[in-house]
Amino acid sequence: MRLGAKLGQFKYAQEMPRLSSLLLTLMVLFSFAALGYLMVKLSRRRSELETISATGIPGQKTFRPPESYDEEIRRAREAGDWHAAWMAAWRQFLSHLENRQLVETDRTRTNREYLAQLRTMGLPSSALTLLNSLVDAYDRYIYGHKPIAESDWNLFHQQVKEAGLLLHLDDKRLGEPNKQSTA
Repeated sequence: MRLGAKLGQFKYAQEMPRLSSLLLTLMVLFSFAALGYLMVKLSRRRSELETISATGIPGQKTFRPPESYDEEIRRAREAGDWHAAWMAAWRQFLSHLENRQLVETDRTRTNREYLAQLRTMGLPSSALTLLNSLVDAYDRYIYGHKPIAESDWNLFHQQVKEAGLLLHLDDKRLGEPNKQSTA
């Protein structure tokens, strides 16, 4: 009671009900705005997740046909963009592996996981050594952001070609996995 009496002595005491009503209205409006913002953000995130999950349907090819990367590699080489050429050549190599059913490709898998899949195929040790060096080089230049010189690109490209020969990736009998035994 005494507190109410003291507040009543303030100069703007009769304005307090309007001020509290205004503050309450602003709080309600702010709450609705925050709730609306949250709903929009969650619905966008959900649609993004649905898009991502739709691209990873089992049985669906992850990479384009290997030939489709040739033009991308050519343009990158002409521009001297060794990073782009490296990335396109690597995707082309993975596309060959996918077509030969040597690996199960998936956007969530790493190169090390692909290498582990290839190790289970009983490939010759020379092929596994070469594949391991390719993955190490990828890690060093792409993930490690080490600058790529033309000589680095040439070595990588030659190793990719050599790996393709060892794994018979250009063999026209697609769909028949190449399971070689170590001799």
